[in-house]
This record gives sequence, structure tokens and C-alpha cells, in this order.
Amino acid sequence: KYLYKLYPDAINHETTIGAYPIHNAIANLTHRDNPIAAVDIVKFMLDCNPSVKLQKMERKSLLAYACNRVYNGSNIHAGTEMIARQAKDHRLMTTPDSDGQLPLHTALQNN
Repeated sequence: KYLYKLYPDAINHETTIGAYPIHNAIANLTHRDNPIAAVDIVKFMLDCNPSVKLQKMERKSLLAYACNRVYNGSNIHAGTEMIARQAKDHRLMTTPDSDGQLPLHTALQNN
């Protein structure tokens, strides 16, 4: 929150590999001692700027990106929280990725 207050535009800064801060928060969920903290960060970013949910990486929507992660017993709850938070947007749920798969297909295939 502190960094966001200092640099609110940083939430929309794309790295050279095409990732936004929210992608890093989702990807690093598996490396956290407390995966729910990553959920809180994702929720914060989504609440700060609703357009964050439209940020894509590798031509995948944010929801598809979250569904593409592999979750295990220690972080499955946090992963489903992040997915559920984004799944409320019907457009994101019904938009296929570049392979023609919906986010649900990806989530079921990977977990």
C-alpha cells in the first residue's frame, strides 16, 4: 500500500517480459510462507484500479493466467480465492485464450 501511494502508476507498468505487478503477485504465491498474503495483494491491486483485471501476459487474460498456475495443498485455497475474485467478471470467464481454451478448461487441466 505504501508503494502504491508513492507510485500509483506503477500498477500499470509492464516489464520487458510482459508481466505486470499483479502477475508477479500471482506467480509468487507458491513461494510465500503465507499464500493468503498474495491473495490480499491481488485483491488490493484489483480494488485500486479496476482496469488491472484487463492486463494480459502472453496473450492470456489475468484470469487465464491465474488458472494456468499449478496449486498444491499448501496454496490451493489461496489460488482458488484469486480465481474466484476474478471469475465474477462474466467476460473474463467466457473469453478463450490463444489456444481456444476457457479459463475453466485451463484450471481443470492443471489442477
